[in-house]
Parts: sequence; C-alpha cells; structure tokens
Amino acid sequence: MSEFITSKEQFQKIKQAWSIAVNSPKTKKTLEACDEYKYDVIGTIPEGWEPVQPGSHAYISKGTGRYRQPGWVQAEHHLLYNILRDKPLHTGFSPIKNPNKLNPYISNMHNFYIFILSLKARVEEARLLVKHNNLNKFYKKESGFMDKVMSLATTKVKKKNKDELTPWQVENYTKYTSWILDPFDGTVTLEMLAEVDAEQLKMIMMFDRHNKKNYWLGLKGVR
Repeated sequence: MSEFITSKEQFQKIKQAWSIAVNSPKTKKTLEACDEYKYDVIGTIPEGWEPVQPGSHAYISKGTGRYRQPGWVQAEHHLLYNILRDKPLHTGFSPIKNPNKLNPYISNMHNFYIFILSLKARVEEARLLVKHNNLNKFYKKESGFMDKVMSLATTKVKKKNKDELTPWQVENYTKYTSWILDPFDGTVTLEMLAEVDAEQLKMIMMFDRHNKKNYWLGLKGVR
C-alpha cells in the first residue's frame, strides 16, 4: 500500500489496468503519414511538390513523409506507476553507460531527468485543473455569490481569481494530463496525480544530474 493506494481492491484495479496498457498494441511505435518540406529549391520543382506560399522558395509535399509515433505508454507513465506503488523511481530503468548518451547536449531524450521534468509538469497542470474545477463548483453552489460576481463583471470591476484558468489553459492542461492518465483507464484520477510531490521529483532530478546518473527504460519495462 501507499499514500495513493488505500485498499487491496484499488491496487488490483490499478495493476490490472497497467498490465492491459503495457501489453496493448497501442504500446508499439507506429509510422504515421506527415507532410514533407524542402527549402531553397533551385531549378526544376520536383513532381508533387508545391510552394508553401506564392513566390516562396519553400515547397511542401502533403502526406508523403513518415514520422515515428511513440506508443501510449512512455517513461513518464512508468515513473507514475512507481510513485503510486511507493517504489524507487529508478525501478524498471537501466543505467546508461555510453558516454555520448550521458552528454545532455548530444542526447537529451536519453536523460532520466527529462522524464522527471515532464512528469513534474503534468503534476503541476493537474493541481491547477483541480483548483479551477473546485472554484467552478463553488460558483455553482453559491448562486447568490455568482450573481454578485456577474453584476460586478458588467461594471468591469470583477477581479480574476488566481485559481481561475483561461479556456486555452483548461483545454491544453486537460489534454496533457489525460495523456498521462489514459493508460490507467480511470483507476488513477486527476486528484491523485495532483497529490504527487512535485518538489521531491525536482530534488531527485537535480541529484541525478549532479551525480551524472542517467537511465533508460529497460526492454521489459515495469510490469
């Protein structure tokens, strides 16, 4: 058990959802169609290519390129799964020994702290969303208060609450936090993600960078 998992039944549900997620075909990388670009084209324009804008030296070929789409379970999901079970963050990760991959200027994405930084951002977004949702619930509950707020807004006197997010923030924060929560199939909530200790993640990240410890996800990952 941990501070996030309070019963055996809850643990079994999370474990089952995780097992389904990591064994799902969605976990595999796929090649997706994308647009190709060429710049400063001199001479004959290749067939199927067209200028990005009239008179431009940049050309586009729509849908002929390919990019590698990563699977839906990434390193950040493994980190969160370790946190939920109160396991060391490095569980399921293998140390990198190649000096080139340890150099952040050569291979940033192989650095363990990049994954921690990404998860930390999702935790902070979850906290902001929870505060925003709680504020909206308060507005709906206190109808009289809401009427007063609306009347103030019409006279341009209303001051924006610091916990209130813009529609753009709500849309983007929801998209990013959903990405981290989707593989858990509802067994891990936004409120649980918001309770993760983001400052502790930051301390671990700085410790690993100082000691030049970097990790890459093992082949079998965390089961």
